[in-house]
Amino acid sequence: MKFNCLEELNKVKIKQISNATLEKLFNTFRIQSRLTRSGIKKERGHSIISLIYIMFTVLMEGERSIFAGLKKLFSKSLRTPIFDMLDNPNYDWKGFLYRIAKEFEKNQKDNDKAKMLIIDDTKKEKTGKKVDFLSWFYDHLDNTYYRGFQNVMCSYFNGFQSIPLSFHLKIGNYRRIDSDNKKEYESGSAMQSTAKYAKKKKSQIVTQMIKQVMKRRFDFSYVLWDSWYTYSESIKFVFNRLVDKDIHLISMVKRDSRYYHYKGRYLKEHQLFKEAGRNWDKEEDSGIKYKSIIVDYLDSSGDEDKENYPKLGKVKLVFVKYPNVDSYRILLSSDTELSSLEILEKYLYRWSIESMFKNLKQYFGYDQNMTGKYAVQVADLTVRCVFYTMMAYLREYNREKSMRGILFDFYRELYENTLEEFLDKFFIRRIKELLEYALSEGIKKVSDLKDNLYEIYESLFSRPVEKISPVQNR
Repeated sequence: MKFNCLEELNKVKIKQISNATLEKLFNTFRIQSRLTRSGIKKERGHSIISLIYIMFTVLMEGERSIFAGLKKLFSKSLRTPIFDMLDNPNYDWKGFLYRIAKEFEKNQKDNDKAKMLIIDDTKKEKTGKKVDFLSWFYDHLDNTYYRGFQNVMCSYFNGFQSIPLSFHLKIGNYRRIDSDNKKEYESGSAMQSTAKYAKKKKSQIVTQMIKQVMKRRFDFSYVLWDSWYTYSESIKFVFNRLVDKDIHLISMVKRDSRYYHYKGRYLKEHQLFKEAGRNWDKEEDSGIKYKSIIVDYLDSSGDEDKENYPKLGKVKLVFVKYPNVDSYRILLSSDTELSSLEILEKYLYRWSIESMFKNLKQYFGYDQNMTGKYAVQVADLTVRCVFYTMMAYLREYNREKSMRGILFDFYRELYENTLEEFLDKFFIRRIKELLEYALSEGIKKVSDLKDNLYEIYESLFSRPVEKISPVQNR
């Protein structure tokens, strides 16, 4: 049997990942148990966990897609089992991600900082006519339209870093007419429920995710999101479902024509800005100026006159002005006991989800899935988020390192172990080949081989390849 060095190297690599490098992490997160609890079972004779190991190997190789990575790893036969695993609509991938995040929460490094949920979205571009639910979305940062999905994500921030808790690849109302976007899933399946919620408004998606996090008993004290999620509907949810549990919202507020209630009057944000006083307080180190005012947040979702808007609850509005910036920004907090600087400090933690997005895209193959199937995209991204969470766990105990540094150390250890085992196998293979050749040349004694080792070696490996007898793997 011909010895293919690259193929053998990749076999050793996969073995190192499954038997050594990831074993401790997989045990810490109880991956097998979490898969079973999520109804994710064997596919085509392969255990799910072995397929997860292979996907991790492809991730570490930085391949453009799972299937391109399988080809490079000489594992093309696993293409169908992996695709079937990812495309199974009955597998509860959302539940799997929640369970992994729960294990992270249990095993995280202790700290006394307030835990938070951070909500944000990022684009997930897709092209082609055979993409399930392909839709148009507007990117407010680039001021352009793109095709694909809006990934609404909820992350868990433990005071040091964020990990993904849940996400929905939102299906837009403006779908491409020429695409195959009428996919339907069997009623009662996990993917049917996922797609159902992905078609709702962002505010509804967000409130549903927060309800799920609360149901799974995650410990958090604040919810952070930007101005795009600050609707009357979402603020109503905060006061009806969160504040009584001592969970508060801190968010950005748009500078628009919304009315607030203050001392018997109905005022807009620019009027409240004046009511907050002419003088700014200043944070000396950063030069940030701020002032605040406590008002009633009104439910303006109905058609009534502003005087009839229901009062949802009291919020603290903080007007923030950064150095060398002419305009001010407005922060909102349902926790009116916090100082203005405390509100600003907590809101700035929202940046951790941006770091998480960046790491997912740069190091975890966020855009590497080429399929047009919606279920596969959801499952594939879930698995990548699970890998992210496991690496974030390693970073908990190496906080001086970036995510890139953690991955580099992991990659280096993997390849050091891989190379060591591969060289051992290669050396043994060479010895067997040398012994086979020596026997064929009539050398029967080890002492004779020892005395003529150099000449025999030169004779063996200087001969044309086709004349060397192939050595069977043993």
